[in-house]
Amino acid sequence: MVGSYELELRIRHPDRAVLERVKDLPLLLKIEVPAALECPVLADRGPASVGGGKQMPAGFLRKDARRALYVRRPDKAAPSWVDPGDVMVGSVNLDAGLLGGSRVQVPLAYELPPKAKADGGDDDDDDDGDDGDDLSDEEKDAKALLEALRDARLRALDGLKGADPPSRHAALAAAIAEDHPGHLPLLRAVLDDAVKRAERDDGAAAASKVVAAAEALVAACDAEAVSTYFGRDEPREGREAKKRGEDMDEKRKALRAALLAKALAAPEDETAVDDLKRWVPDDGALDGDGAKDDYALALARYESARGRPAAALALLRGRIEKADLASVLGRGKKLLELKIATLDALGLAHWVAHAEEDLARRYPATSPPL
Repeated sequence: MVGSYELELRIRHPDRAVLERVKDLPLLLKIEVPAALECPVLADRGPASVGGGKQMPAGFLRKDARRALYVRRPDKAAPSWVDPGDVMVGSVNLDAGLLGGSRVQVPLAYELPPKAKADGGDDDDDDDGDDGDDLSDEEKDAKALLEALRDARLRALDGLKGADPPSRHAALAAAIAEDHPGHLPLLRAVLDDAVKRAERDDGAAAASKVVAAAEALVAACDAEAVSTYFGRDEPREGREAKKRGEDMDEKRKALRAALLAKALAAPEDETAVDDLKRWVPDDGALDGDGAKDDYALALARYESARGRPAAALALLRGRIEKADLASVLGRGKKLLELKIATLDALGLAHWVAHAEEDLARRYPATSPPL
């Protein structure tokens, strides 16, 4: 009967991840058209592709003979309720008209193409993954302007990282957050600023600001959704799947950066270190020597805080052997300084003196005269 129909399907399963995978389950609906649409059969590929030409006349084939047949799309228009992307199915009868009816049928499928644009534009303009397909040109321009303004303000914010007074960075970050709450690059910029200031001030107040910024970034990343995505065999093909993969990858990197900063700022917090190990089982999951050095520092500080200096020393020595200390801005010095403190805690005075000489050689207090 003609009218609107609504289909409701309920699926139950004890595993929520399984339900998430079938949330966008497609519906296959088969409807018979009122009258069959004839598809011309031609002997040449050209007319079958662009139109025109004469249909192949009826005839016979001798045994083992071959002939190419080209089927063109229907000449008549499909019913109005058939949308682009719908598939029309039927068959080609190769022995129609013979006694006993057709016995040799070849399945035939025809997918309706997208409707041609009035201006003859290209249908692939949305390959950049923009979600504004339904927006007018004016709305798209306004959206692009807002995003460009946001990115310019973020670049200005990056220039204020660690600058004095801190209120300048905080004021600009608050203004951006008012227009773009929960924006990951903004939250990462706030965290980077807190880390930069904590490197100059080892006090508890600076560390607490790093922890607060890291927790805000973790909360915005939806760790459960990221864990579910990378823990299962999700589809990676298609524009939407690719866009989702890039979004999840960005969130995973932000999560790792936030957890690493939190573990560095609060080495005595066992939960923070456990969360870091869960998301970063080893430094191979991190990009850049600086992040890998920070990972070793965080774990070594944790072991020292737990009263296990030998374990801390093993972590430091393992990283120092791999790292190019001269190329790491400031972090190589921190590794060596923590190594000296750890050796001193173990009562290895001879090794402390040797490590102090190594530190002085690599990072002299004053530059040598020309």
